[in-house]
Amino acid sequence: MSKETRQNKLAEAKEKLRDHHAQTSPSVGAGASDAKKKKINNGTNPETTTSDGCHSPEDKQQNRAQLKEEKKASHQHQQALRRQLEAQDHTVEILMCQKIELETVLYYSQDAAGKFEGESHYLADHLHHSWHFEGELQPALSSVSIQHKKADRFFEKQVRARCGGACL
Repeated sequence: MSKETRQNKLAEAKEKLRDHHAQTSPSVGAGASDAKKKKINNGTNPETTTSDGCHSPEDKQQNRAQLKEEKKASHQHQQALRRQLEAQDHTVEILMCQKIELETVLYYSQDAAGKFEGESHYLADHLHHSWHFEGELQPALSSVSIQHKKADRFFEKQVRARCGGACL
């Protein structure tokens, strides 16, 4: 494979890679998009190629400058990706902490709810027994009230009988 063919294929691969990065992460820095906009010169400019097929020093210098720019753009792109990854890692850490806090609150809330449920069952049972006891006491209270009224009437009759009705 000739040197020119390899350089052409390398330039095409680099351009495809840049296009792929630009499509998958369009929000990453301006360096990546700037490199995409520039036309790649792989040293095949017929005006600067010598008659024996060798490249002029200008071509070589231009290729070096272009390669340096591409490396710089690639480095900037990598730095932007690293910053995004660090931000995402930080977000994940925050979310994990919040998850742990919420799980803790949920545990204590469920524990408290269980205790309240137990206490409410106890109070409901106690209330039920109180109503039952009231139901049992109601007839006894009514009986005492009736006996009290009978005793009051009996007492009044006794007092009238002793006093002849004038005492009251």
